Amino acid sequence: MSKKVLIFTLSFIIACFLINGCQHSCQSTNGNMPWELKDIDWFKKGNSWAFKGDYDRAIVNYNKALEVNPRYAEVYVNRGLAWEEKGDLDRAMADFNKAIEIKPGLAEAYLNRGNLWSKKGAFELAIADYNKALEMNPRLAIGYYTRGLHWYEKGDIDRAISDYNQALEIDPYNVKAYVNRGIACKEKGDIALAIADYNKALKINPNLTEAYVNRGLIWDEKGDFDQAIADYNKALEINPRIAEAYVNRGTIWDKKSDFDRAIADFNRALNINSQYASAYSNRGYTWFNKGNLDQAIADFTEALRINPRDAITYNNRGFTWGEKGNHDQAISDYNKALEQDPHFAEAYYNRGNSWAVKGDMQRALADVSKALELKPENEEYKSCVIKFKSHIKESIKD
Repeated sequence: MSKKVLIFTLSFIIACFLINGCQHSCQSTNGNMPWELKDIDWFKKGNSWAFKGDYDRAIVNYNKALEVNPRYAEVYVNRGLAWEEKGDLDRAMADFNKAIEIKPGLAEAYLNRGNLWSKKGAFELAIADYNKALEMNPRLAIGYYTRGLHWYEKGDIDRAISDYNQALEIDPYNVKAYVNRGIACKEKGDIALAIADYNKALKINPNLTEAYVNRGLIWDEKGDFDQAIADYNKALEINPRIAEAYVNRGTIWDKKSDFDRAIADFNRALNINSQYASAYSNRGYTWFNKGNLDQAIADFTEALRINPRDAITYNNRGFTWGEKGNHDQAISDYNKALEQDPHFAEAYYNRGNSWAVKGDMQRALADVSKALELKPENEEYKSCVIKFKSHIKESIKD
């Protein structure tokens, strides 16, 4: 079976950059009496409701501000954020556009519109808006940070790290930038730098759960399971509702052959999020290790219902079917795994072994040969290719 999926916690993109009311002070354009509320008063009231999460009341107050002053660009930005929080992305976009029309130099409008483009999947337009925001305000740390997140998502790790560096140069207390730079450094194999960044983040904010979870992943990969468990424990002490931490800790209990603790952690994760595919997948793996193949298949099946594009879980369910002697079902699952990931060496290897059990040695050799082509240093694959070739040769002699 394949190694289980470890949950990778990427710090969230800050989806809003609320402009504070004190940044703008202008008088009514509608001839209000001195005792009547000014545009900035309505703006501040709207911000107060927005910070409390009451976006409907925030919008009502932003509307009042715009009745007094229809050219108050900052109000459009914050009303756009309120619409975005309510899920009305079209109205949010219209407000960001209006803010830019009124005040083309307002960096925050470009930044928030960039985040909205990102939500819509238009990453090139998002990057263009981040670039414009930084052109307007080269000291906007959150602009570099957010653009860095997008470079990372696009697989451009070096550019992501460069942007995180810029963000931290401007704001050396940006803990999210440290965490995400740590993630990027880990991706490049710079483990020491990644740990250093997580440590810096935790020095600034000892309650930053993302840093503990991501540092735990590194300890796990280094084989220091006790350190990893300590980090997950700390994250869960701070916030006992982090499903990812339970899943990651569960995978370590499994590696330590403490299967009951592993299952207990996967159960906790599922109590928090009943649609958490990786929790089902990893619990299935542990059921397999406990010898309960039917429970394993049930969990793999549920994981695939939630995420039908998970090649590893298809492979693992296929392997379990094979252990139950049902190689037709196993081959079907390996086929699905390879549809999702045509470079999945272990799925070729496992399918090859199922073909061998069924007596189709030509297909078996073709599959294990493909696995070896993908992973030429794998000794198990080399040995299997030699064995299958020898078997075919002997059968020809007979």
